[in-house]
Amino acid sequence: MHIYFVDYPKHEQNNRFMEDLLLYQKIMSLPENLRKELEEFLNSLKKKAEKEDMPKKPHFGSGKGIFKMKEDFDQPLEDFKEYM
Repeated sequence: MHIYFVDYPKHEQNNRFMEDLLLYQKIMSLPENLRKELEEFLNSLKKKAEKEDMPKKPHFGSGKGIFKMKEDFDQPLEDFKEYM
């Protein structure tokens, strides 16, 4: 099992240290097979969090209703009449 340390602000460090220590003690008191299961569960949670952080790819039709086209959209523009 890998343990990762996080740098917390000074005012939270003492409380977090004690909480982390208690959590570590609880984990270490588990039988080896349950620790392995816990590690696998934590890895799956981490992967899930990483997937949620990734930007979602737009899918066809996801912008429907956002843009409104005017009825005369494909009519020639007044500004270009002299070039036609």
